[in-house]
Amino acid sequence: KYRGSCDSVTIRIPDGDVFGYDGLNIILAYMPGKDGWTRMELHSTGFKDGRLIPERYTWEGKNVSPPLQWDRTPGDCRSFVLVCCSSKEEERGDFRVHWLLYGIPGKARGLRESLISEAILADDSRHGYNSWGRFGYEGPSEIAEDEVCFKLYALDDELELEPGMTFETVMSQVRDLIIDEAELRGGCAGADIVVPV
Repeated sequence: KYRGSCDSVTIRIPDGDVFGYDGLNIILAYMPGKDGWTRMELHSTGFKDGRLIPERYTWEGKNVSPPLQWDRTPGDCRSFVLVCCSSKEEERGDFRVHWLLYGIPGKARGLRESLISEAILADDSRHGYNSWGRFGYEGPSEIAEDEVCFKLYALDDELELEPGMTFETVMSQVRDLIIDEAELRGGCAGADIVVPV
């Protein structure tokens, strides 16, 4: 604990945590992104982080993409990349990409449920190929007891890639452009998921 006489102040530590000070204690406010000022958050009205994904978003159900929303984005964000991939399988060498969408406009703050699987969307977002060689979302499987991670990357530049790129190609292009990221995890019935406290 730190003590002082001022009522309140924000302490900014380059490349470190951002704290709030209430005049008595240092309180962790949030973790910054690359620019040192923000920490993006990714949510869904369809399920909560670390919880089970409803059947309608799985392979056994409707197999439609869940609604996603994000906030606290960096002010200099020019575009986003969204990746939904298996997380357990990566440890076993069986990594699968369930969804790959890039070129999402920097002003976007979410994706609606059941997004179409066209190569290019109305806002010029572009689909890459998932692990099944198709555009769009492919839900996790209850049979495989999948756990998936939705990961959103904020970029400081627009990504000039044609639709139909692979996960490896996209990530090789964005690696030096990422200024913040956020993730949302979920699993099917039987998956060994971690529930946040």
